[in-house]
Amino acid sequence: MWNAVTTVSKAMTAINMTAIKSVLLLAALCGGMSAQADPAPDQSAALHFLDDFYAALKQHDASALSGMIAGTAPVVVLFDDGDGEQTFTLSKAEYLQQVRAVWHFASDESYSVKDISYHAAASAGAPAVVSLVDSESRTILDNPSGQRNRMEISLAATQGRIMIVAIKTHTVIW
Repeated sequence: MWNAVTTVSKAMTAINMTAIKSVLLLAALCGGMSAQADPAPDQSAALHFLDDFYAALKQHDASALSGMIAGTAPVVVLFDDGDGEQTFTLSKAEYLQQVRAVWHFASDESYSVKDISYHAAASAGAPAVVSLVDSESRTILDNPSGQRNRMEISLAATQGRIMIVAIKTHTVIW
């Protein structure tokens, strides 16, 4: 009886080793095929995306905005309120929280975008960058306010979908 148990145990070990070898071979083959990112968006696609982004801002569409920004996208802000400059980085969630707060407290919002320039990806797998100047004005708690943002928005495509992968902005408040 002990021989039968030993034989079954050896057979199971052989089957398991064969399965493990198959999994390792498959992993090695897949590892050899590098998953390539989609090419960065071209100028036309990037500018169309930018139009959609500002449409979502104007329509207060938080869901659309969230879907346009990669989960790990940093928003680096060089903030100048007239009393000095500060630099800080916001996560996607923190950025969207700030946008929703503005929507909640502001009225008479307007956005003006100018000086748009497209910079193709520097290398394969790198994002394209759209530079622009964005001027925003609004009334917050009955006080007119506004800001000018010199922005660089980095765009990449994943599975055919364009996403913001980073935002850098120099923001001046007035």
